[in-house]
Amino acid sequence: MKMDKISVDRASEETLEVNPHVLVIDDDESVFQMYNQVLSRDFEEVEGLDEIISLVGIDDEEADQEHSTESKIQFMVDFADNGEEGYKKVEQATRTDTPYGVILLDMRMPNGWDGLVTAEQIRLIDQEVRIVFITAYMDYSIPEIRQRVGMNFEFLSKPVKSDHLYQMVLSQAFSWTQFDRFIEDDTVSQQLSSELVQTREELIQAKEDVERASQVKDEFLASMSHELRTPLTLIIGNSQILRSRLEEKDNLELIDAIEVSGRSQLALVNDILDLSKIDSGNFTIEETPYDLTVLIKEIQKTFSSQVKNLGLDFMVENCVQAEKMLIGDVQRIGQILINLIGNALKFTSKGSVRLTIEQKGELLSFHLKDTGIGMSTDVTKKLFQRFKQADGSISRRYGGSGLGLFISQNLAALMKGRIDAISEEGKGSTFELTLPYQQSDIAITCFRKHIFG
Repeated sequence: MKMDKISVDRASEETLEVNPHVLVIDDDESVFQMYNQVLSRDFEEVEGLDEIISLVGIDDEEADQEHSTESKIQFMVDFADNGEEGYKKVEQATRTDTPYGVILLDMRMPNGWDGLVTAEQIRLIDQEVRIVFITAYMDYSIPEIRQRVGMNFEFLSKPVKSDHLYQMVLSQAFSWTQFDRFIEDDTVSQQLSSELVQTREELIQAKEDVERASQVKDEFLASMSHELRTPLTLIIGNSQILRSRLEEKDNLELIDAIEVSGRSQLALVNDILDLSKIDSGNFTIEETPYDLTVLIKEIQKTFSSQVKNLGLDFMVENCVQAEKMLIGDVQRIGQILINLIGNALKFTSKGSVRLTIEQKGELLSFHLKDTGIGMSTDVTKKLFQRFKQADGSISRRYGGSGLGLFISQNLAALMKGRIDAISEEGKGSTFELTLPYQQSDIAITCFRKHIFG
């Protein structure tokens, strides 16, 4: 791009080039006269010149060398008293290859375009010119200005100090020249373009490799889960049969240990498979009608034997009086509740576990409170991270992979809900699962069926 440049020698081996063309757009001509006077100052008079030069990338290894007394920048300052006229001047300068380096633009101009509209129009014909808004008031937010004119603008607040004005114009003029020099360097541009294309191709290839690896992992886990589930289910089933046929206490305890281990391993396999689906984004939620009462009764039935053996009170209070079936993924709701209740029973050696179900406006709340060992505030904050448990001793004593709550929280989020936890060491814990309350058009009396099994 052809333009008039002023070169100022600062040392024998270095030259600063500045675009001296400045346009003042302001409805007050006296402002232009003041700006013109300020910008006609000597180059050496400006405080902080070395800092400006350093900021725009000029090396100043010989900082102790005196500036030449002949070094001056004579800015060429034009004036327009409204936005439309300013736009025409920019258009003319662009057409004649003598573009402006800096525009000093008043934000408030009562006649015609205001400052922002003017800047917006100028940006359509000149992407490089440095625009400096000068205003005493903020009529627009910074994000709105950025959205309409891009990132390349600055601000000066009225009243403007002469040193601030001169340094702003000088630094922006340097910046314009540096940018112009860069975009005209075809070699650099082509090299960057080639590197960007190569990087993009590498990223695409890496993404495809990750997706293939993820697919192989999912297929492997699906196959292994089937191979593991079958014998584990058989072990659990046979343990239940043997218990009904044995009477000796030692044998019953042995069978119980086998069944507990089998259920623990089966739960771990299920957790790993669910985790893989969540990570790959393949976990789907099915919203179908379900009977809340049936769900609660089957969950009570699931834990009835365990509660009896532990000698705990397991109380359930369903305060939801729905005449129609609810809508949701009943399998996943049940999975979350089983995980939460299982944890509550695991960590409660005496006392009770209470589950309360309520409708809270547009939410369905499952409130679970236990009198167990509780947790500290720090542990509670990390509770829903994967593989997180209270500490190593908890894991050794009570077992578990640390995946259950992480998966449960993710399932709740997929159903547009959440799980919250409050706990105090030695006093127990409270968990609350909240989900959207959605009723179907199907009356509960139409049918009832088992949810699990």
